[in-house]
Amino acid sequence: MADKKQEKNKGGISEVDKSYIAGIIDGEGCIYLGFNKTINSTRGSFTAGITVEMACKSVPEWIFKRVGGTLSSRQRPHSDKIMWQWKISGGSSREFLKDIKHYLVEKQKEAELYLDFGKNITTCGRVEISDEERDRRLNLIQEMKLSRKKQYE
Repeated sequence: MADKKQEKNKGGISEVDKSYIAGIIDGEGCIYLGFNKTINSTRGSFTAGITVEMACKSVPEWIFKRVGGTLSSRQRPHSDKIMWQWKISGGSSREFLKDIKHYLVEKQKEAELYLDFGKNITTCGRVEISDEERDRRLNLIQEMKLSRKKQYE
């Protein structure tokens, strides 16, 4: 299936929906920060996003209709199951996370790190950043990894 893209619901999201989505993200979602070192670049690139992936279509699609982002599907390796994924990234993901952060329980720290990671981002796409900003982001990625590790100990 090709990715479906949609802009954020212009009417806003109710507080009840925000709390429900936060619960889904706490249990089934992923708030991620990453760094990809590319072969043709000495600097690499950063990535950040929020995802929910489930075997049922209804919940990721419900979130997609309210929040925007992308909705896609993939076949699970060695299985007949189809997995459905909702994903949001960029500036809209930061605005969304600010709206639901206070409802998060398990992923509260990850949300704080995600928002800190994005605070100096002013544009999308590849832009040159200072060494200090690069180091700051790499440290936040490491902090996120440590935060996750502590969750599962």
